[in-house]
Amino acid sequence: MKRYIVRHLLLAIGMGLGSLQCMCQHSCQIDYGNENQIDYNLRPRVGVSGSITLPNASPLPNVCVAVFTDDTHQFVLGRTSDSKGRFYLPLLPNKTYRLVVRVSPFGVANARLTIIPEDRADQPLHVHIKPRGLDTTSYIDTD
Repeated sequence: MKRYIVRHLLLAIGMGLGSLQCMCQHSCQIDYGNENQIDYNLRPRVGVSGSITLPNASPLPNVCVAVFTDDTHQFVLGRTSDSKGRFYLPLLPNKTYRLVVRVSPFGVANARLTIIPEDRADQPLHVHIKPRGLDTTSYIDTD
């Protein structure tokens, strides 16, 4: 139990204390989607938190951020972003998932996500929502 509490504290510290209100987001569900041509190599992480913005850097509130199994693309869980576009997902079992963010009419952001058993804070993720295009679409990184 102590380890569980320490993990949550480290996640909260890594997110910044101002982000703690993100922990009470609403559940949501979306369909799996993958329009990315490149699978960005995100560093393995303990938890999942971050923000969603448009190309002009304005935040996107009330967007569903969902986790799917990596191999069969089955829905695991989803949470909406808060009024400042920030999101936080509860701790997940250690394995590989797909993180999917879908904002109509923009492109789908989809990234492979590996959850590992470490007691450290993660760098928040940044979901870049972009219009669909031949050479570009939405993506997720740690920028």
